[in-house]
Amino acid sequence: MADEAAVLLSSTVFSFAMNSMVPTAALLAPYTTDDGNLLVTTLNFLYLTILFSPAVVSLSRGAMGSTNSSAVLISWLTGKNSTRKFLSDTFLCIAGAYFGVLLWSLILQQYPIEGVSIRALEAAAGSRLGFAFEAFSTVIIFGLDRAVSGITGRHTYVLGALVYVAISHFEGCNYSCNVINPAAALALQIHEFGLRSLLSAETWGKLLPYVFGGWTGATLLSIIHMRFPPPVPKTSALDEIKKEL
Repeated sequence: MADEAAVLLSSTVFSFAMNSMVPTAALLAPYTTDDGNLLVTTLNFLYLTILFSPAVVSLSRGAMGSTNSSAVLISWLTGKNSTRKFLSDTFLCIAGAYFGVLLWSLILQQYPIEGVSIRALEAAAGSRLGFAFEAFSTVIIFGLDRAVSGITGRHTYVLGALVYVAISHFEGCNYSCNVINPAAALALQIHEFGLRSLLSAETWGKLLPYVFGGWTGATLLSIIHMRFPPPVPKTSALDEIKKEL
């Protein structure tokens, strides 16, 4: 079980990396013939496969899995984490997401990049369609990982990243930009408008797709997981011997 410091640090690193895609793409754009979308998609896939690779997850002591508050909610609802752990990890992944955004904001203040800024999220398709798309993406992406890892015994970080970036690329931010992480949306909102903005009904109307869409998808997936648990991976005779040793 990842400790609090590891969750906070991992969430900060993850947020910083994911928020670096657009600035990096903007810097590389003059050297490519791409309009920027394919470059961002490629960077997205590269970052996700690195951040969720076995080596990085091991280095983070498993905390990289707590960088997404939808994943944290799924772990709690399916009985893997206690209520205290759920509340702690939720707070820490939001705080880490905020620190990652803040670091990029400070960098852009010192070294501005034309056309690049850190802005709060707003679903292009409106709250209802954005909500539906975020919930749908959460179920598909996390559901795929749980189904395949239940069969193989390994988390499908490459396949999961591939599906995520494919949905993001073809969605093209026409609905919600496929964020599927309520912590990221909350961090961007707090950074641009402050904590007091969370007291506004208008703010929650804009955050509806990202916060409640992601958590609704996580809840639906947890219900499906408990009703139809993924198969237990078969272990070989060699694996059984290793366990006994």
